[in-house]
Amino acid sequence: TEDNEGLEVFFRLINLYFTRPKFTVEGFKAVVNRTELNLNKKNVDHETKFEEYFKRFNTQSLPELLPLSAADLKNIDLVKSKQLNTEAFGNPREFVCVVVGSFDVEKIKPAILNYLASIPNTGKNFSIKTVKQNIFPNGISQTSVPQHRRTECLTRITFPLKVSLANNQISQLEIACQVIEYHFKKNFIDQMQTTHGFDVAYEFPLYPTLQQPWITLQFISEPELCQNLIKIVLEEFKQFQSKGPSEEEVKAAKAQQISSDDYWENDNSYWVMVLSNYYLWDFSPMNIINTKKNIENLNHKNIVEIIKTYFSLENYTIISSKT
Repeated sequence: TEDNEGLEVFFRLINLYFTRPKFTVEGFKAVVNRTELNLNKKNVDHETKFEEYFKRFNTQSLPELLPLSAADLKNIDLVKSKQLNTEAFGNPREFVCVVVGSFDVEKIKPAILNYLASIPNTGKNFSIKTVKQNIFPNGISQTSVPQHRRTECLTRITFPLKVSLANNQISQLEIACQVIEYHFKKNFIDQMQTTHGFDVAYEFPLYPTLQQPWITLQFISEPELCQNLIKIVLEEFKQFQSKGPSEEEVKAAKAQQISSDDYWENDNSYWVMVLSNYYLWDFSPMNIINTKKNIENLNHKNIVEIIKTYFSLENYTIISSKT
């Protein structure tokens, strides 16, 4: 976050990173030591360990998605690091710089021309690798993550989508997730007087591609109630998928999503992300601008079809923390 003068300094630093990167023995050792320290901290962070195990299990340890390890650090040297950096940052056309906020475009144009437009192209194009195999495990799998410092059981039930999505269909999936979450929270409150922290989210594990997305049902319980709650959630989801949501649930979920979108559309960091996706991966920002209209046009029948056809109760994973 900067003013106009700070932007010029920012552009200059970008230019220097591309044109005059520094690779010294001292700097390399400092980066390796700091990274090793962060890895050690990560190993005792139960939330990070759970996230990494979740991703590894649901992608069947796809090499490209494995986190950095201490063994990886031992295979890195200064010469190799410099070579990789030169290749990765050799073509400035593969990068975008997004500035969002209140500023005078005419005042910052000279700095853009001086520092960004002048970066030479010295490298080759990088390409996104397409994963052809199915990354999600077949059938039904259940596992646990030992986490001795947790006092509660965190559980995620993940369903791979049976359909492919285009970026203009994401808002439909968002509403479906909101409907599922609303339904479960209401049922939990009515029957147990607690929501169990129930949350529903979708994810594109192979981002920036939209290949092989999944949705996750997450909830928290006391360790002794964990397995019973898993059975309750699965049985309720089975009935919910069979009957479909009510008109009231769809209406409430749509209102909640519109309210959330209204909030984020006033956040600069949100627009940095949206515009970066647009320029890098051809995600149209019009899908965001028209989200409210698209949501209002979604009817009860659309949501019922998504919930009934996008997921299969014959293919999912269950991952729980184990105290």
